[in-house]
Amino acid sequence: LPSPPLHVTQCAITSDDTTAPQLHRCFLQPPPSLPGHVSRPSPQFRESFHALTTAKTPCYCAPSKNASTVEHLLPSTVEQPLALDAVLARHHPEEGQLIPLLQDIQDLEGFISAEAMRATAAYLNIPQSSVYGVVTFYSQFHLTRQGRHIVKVCQGTACHVRGASEIIRTVSARLGIKPGETTADFEFSVERVACFGSCALAPVMVVDGKVYGNVTPEMATEILETLT
Repeated sequence: LPSPPLHVTQCAITSDDTTAPQLHRCFLQPPPSLPGHVSRPSPQFRESFHALTTAKTPCYCAPSKNASTVEHLLPSTVEQPLALDAVLARHHPEEGQLIPLLQDIQDLEGFISAEAMRATAAYLNIPQSSVYGVVTFYSQFHLTRQGRHIVKVCQGTACHVRGASEIIRTVSARLGIKPGETTADFEFSVERVACFGSCALAPVMVVDGKVYGNVTPEMATEILETLT
């Protein structure tokens, strides 16, 4: 990176030194006019981008008159935790890696933060709206921090006719939260699930990935008490 102070011109972070590399902050790729421009960011470019963002250099992107061509969703300062950088580095910078990458990020953070979505879009060189669309489409992804223990109660037909509604009421009453919420201490989150595909075990409750079948309200309470 150049030593002179950085400034922004047309959403591209450049240096007063015309020989220094230009970094296009919003799309994680050099401006099209830059010699040697490629459609995917090179390792050297990603390294420069990371050095720039961790240096807290501001991006002063002005609002665009054409939102379809330019995005300005990055904040004025960007800090990517080293752990997130490591997750990004495990994946090739191509759009086909979006879902596996998001899954790894959620395994790391417990949810998909706004900053993680920005970093993902930049790393994969895709619109931030595409990342947000995937995160909000699939129920496996969460936009808010989840509890340390995830309690999922099946609401499928087989479970419903065998008392799943009573199970979810018992769990909610025991934890003091509704389905889709997380306790204030971030110990528990409760989710409704359409179907686990384990109808022979109905009603089914899954806690931290462990499946419990033929669950009764009393059994659900006992399971929760072992975790508190």
